[in-house]
Amino acid sequence: MTSFELERDHVGPGWQPIIEKLHAELLKIDPDYEVDQIKEKFGELRYYHHTELTQPAVHDTMNKLVEDAAQASAKTCEYCGQPAKTKIHQGWYKTLCDNCGKVRKASREATAK
Repeated sequence: MTSFELERDHVGPGWQPIIEKLHAELLKIDPDYEVDQIKEKFGELRYYHHTELTQPAVHDTMNKLVEDAAQASAKTCEYCGQPAKTKIHQGWYKTLCDNCGKVRKASREATAK
């Protein structure tokens, strides 16, 4: 199992197309690059990776792709993939559409009872 496959489930299904596209683009640059960690932090995608390639232009290009993916995640519901905004949901920054935000809130309230 690749490092990407091990890490991909650490973000919701709505962001899977974003990380799949990013992964494919990074593989075109370096087929041997490795993913260190994929996660959500402050409502945005965090995608940590490394490459053995040493050319500054390669690093710049890869980092730009990762930044573009993070920006896309800040506009995409992590759960369903619909357009969304990052908001504070019950004390946590989350990027959720209105519907998924309501579902999450109801679920947390039911669990708290």
